[in-house]
Amino acid sequence: MINKTIVALDNMSFKEAKVFLDKADGIKLIKIGMEMFYAMGKKSVLELSEQYNVKVFLDLKLHDIPNTVANAIKSLQGLPIEFLTIHAVGGREMINAAMMAKQEFLPDTNILGVSFLTSLSEDHFKEILNIEVDSISNAFKRVFLAGLNENIDGFILSGHELSLLNKLCKSENKQTLKICPGIRFKEEILSGNVQDQKRVMDPKRAFDSGADYIVMGRSLTNAIDLNSRLEELKKTSVVN
Repeated sequence: MINKTIVALDNMSFKEAKVFLDKADGIKLIKIGMEMFYAMGKKSVLELSEQYNVKVFLDLKLHDIPNTVANAIKSLQGLPIEFLTIHAVGGREMINAAMMAKQEFLPDTNILGVSFLTSLSEDHFKEILNIEVDSISNAFKRVFLAGLNENIDGFILSGHELSLLNKLCKSENKQTLKICPGIRFKEEILSGNVQDQKRVMDPKRAFDSGADYIVMGRSLTNAIDLNSRLEELKKTSVVN
């Protein structure tokens, strides 16, 4: 499923990203995050997409008043962006403004709503959001419904929330893209090598659970044997 794996170029300079892509045969999708985009601007999207013939997931996690988010999307007009992220917790009005701006300025781009970051722990939900452990699933449900009601193109969510979103899509008669970050190879999870992620899952389980795409960063960009890891992804079979 290498063609459904988005490689996150996080924690890399523009030069380092190019060195990595020079040796990364078979990668079709890359994620450009805030660090690189803030440093290099539109050049990061244009040059990498053209030079390496890859599609770009621009992970800016836009979150502001509706008009500001709409204008931010307008400022990206003309860029070859496959996916663009917003924070779905910004609410229905903000999501609607993003979708309207997308239709006018980035019609070929999929707007993806970030539910809750995969780095958040149960303690965070309690301490910052005042959400008890047994109410976390309801919090996800409210965010998903807000996006679905505004016909958002898709969501960024951990693999552990896929079943909830699948059920909601069925009950609401909606279809939406499901993109899962926090993906690690199985042995990384077993060894506890998951860095700052809290809700992780391995590639096969994520796809089997209904993910349309997965996002992998350091598991690939820091891999000792990158070609071996890419071959492993190519051979990943999915239960229909």
